[in-house]
Amino acid sequence: MEHSELSGTGLRRGSAILHLFGLLTVALCFSLPLSAKGKETVTYPNGDVYKGEVVDGKRVGKGKLTCADGKVYEGEWVNDEIRHGKLTYKNTGHYEGYFRNMKLDGYGERYYSDKTVKGLWKENNRHGIVTETDKHGNSSTDFYRNGVKMTGIEVGKGDYVMGIDLSNYQQNVIWQDLYLCGDSAPDYRLPVSLKGKIVPVEFVIMKATEGGDHIDKMLPTHRDNAVRHNYRKGYYHFYNTTASATANANNYIRNVNLEKGDFPPILDIEKVGVPVDSLVKWMKIVEKHYGRKPMIYTNERYYKMYVEGTKLAKYPLWYSRFGQRAIDRNCHILQFTDKGLIDGVRNHVVDINEFRRGDLEKFLK
Repeated sequence: MEHSELSGTGLRRGSAILHLFGLLTVALCFSLPLSAKGKETVTYPNGDVYKGEVVDGKRVGKGKLTCADGKVYEGEWVNDEIRHGKLTYKNTGHYEGYFRNMKLDGYGERYYSDKTVKGLWKENNRHGIVTETDKHGNSSTDFYRNGVKMTGIEVGKGDYVMGIDLSNYQQNVIWQDLYLCGDSAPDYRLPVSLKGKIVPVEFVIMKATEGGDHIDKMLPTHRDNAVRHNYRKGYYHFYNTTASATANANNYIRNVNLEKGDFPPILDIEKVGVPVDSLVKWMKIVEKHYGRKPMIYTNERYYKMYVEGTKLAKYPLWYSRFGQRAIDRNCHILQFTDKGLIDGVRNHVVDINEFRRGDLEKFLK
């Protein structure tokens, strides 16, 4: 009869080892969270109740917070705070829009029983350009600072469609305060019809990328705030000859996700010695990817060098000519100053642009 090569003692030792391994496994399971992400119901000491997605103990994703005082927040949560969604008040209607630190902040729409208020908010107060419409459809657009309506200031909304462009040079932007007034362009006299008025900035075009691998460091911040404050937005790429046309195009494509209502892709041409064929190739690659005809940004010098009489002439044009607002080159956008003074852009001048080809909303569809 054959016997096992393992003695009785050896069997007992093996059993003990397996038992110890089992205990360690159980201990590890109880010491680590079973799931770092999921839907939960959390009741807080003050009586508030949250139902929704939780990641690593924080409210992240879709969720609803019912407060003990009767208010209900419902929407998108980021890092334990609501970013965008709806706030329903116990007795006074509701708000739909953006939040910061659990307060109304950014663009939002406040609905009461007898009126609607649409515009910019800061720390629960109207702050910036706001339109109020009563239940009969009568509306007025006014300028507010920290909840107080500024008297004697007329909002020239609709007179001109103005915008600015931003890059890493403009790092301190107060997004509720982006508007033009009579002295916004020291090197160019704004129309007399704007005297005594402020004109809201309606679109913001941001530098996104350059060359084959550079990303503007302010792109994420500018992009997030443009969305938060309800500005029409666009992104431009600065063509750099240190990389091929394909590399230039792919850098833009990797980093820019165009959404409905955005400006088309924009190519900034301000370099000597760029083959026109390379620029055309960038346009074709980008147009194929996004399904939209790109725009060209350039000035008088480079327009004559690269655009006039070439294959690039068929593309929509964003044209730079400082102090010359009357000239248009049949452009869609005219950049008429690089010395703009905007209250909301601190410590740096800014380029000011005017959309000149009819209805901006139709163009961006």
